[in-house]
Amino acid sequence: MNIAHYAQTRYTTKAFDPGFRLSAGQIEQIETLLRHSPSSTNSQPWHFFIAGSDEGKARVAKATADGYAFNQAKVLHASHVVVFCTRAALDDAYLRTLLDQEERDGRFASPEARAGQHKGRSYFADMHRFELRDARTGWKNRFIWRWAPCSWRGGAGNRRLPDRRLRPADSGRGAGLAGEGADRFGDRRPGPPLRRRLQRQAAEVPPAGRGRHHPSVTQNRAARRARSPR
Repeated sequence: MNIAHYAQTRYTTKAFDPGFRLSAGQIEQIETLLRHSPSSTNSQPWHFFIAGSDEGKARVAKATADGYAFNQAKVLHASHVVVFCTRAALDDAYLRTLLDQEERDGRFASPEARAGQHKGRSYFADMHRFELRDARTGWKNRFIWRWAPCSWRGGAGNRRLPDRRLRPADSGRGAGLAGEGADRFGDRRPGPPLRRRLQRQAAEVPPAGRGRHHPSVTQNRAARRARSPR
């Protein structure tokens, strides 16, 4: 397969033929593509819902209300619609479940390799849970936002698959999904000045179990005073 050919000839359409349907084989290829999508440390922080029936697409279309109504026809007329969702949390139980599955799949040559995988994945998950504190709206959603357009370009040679937004506040609930796992699909990563400020604020908030006189809190306060103009 010539990958460059698809990059050079692909396009995203603004209208769909309601009578056109993807074949069962094409849908199977798209499902395989989604199932094998890459993620940092193999965390797989997502779920994919494919709506192919009129009823299913109507449920997804509810999330195009108000400011995103111009996307409603695209959802209703497309052959199939894929909803990209992120997990609400990458907690310890989920990370252990991943680790056990990886071991069953034969990914580890030794107990040390298993321990190293768990340590590395937990490090990044905990960084976003406890330090950057953007686990719900940042890290996992950036996987989805950046990877979704790439998935369409590989979708069984189809060039009719657009990257369309839903209403951020209601996209999950409108499609019958739970809360924040899909609500912030359209989040963008903050620019460097804002990102540095958010990271600094997160560092200045003592994590659970740290009192106001914990050394790290004291050091942060001292550093903040040193940066402030006299």
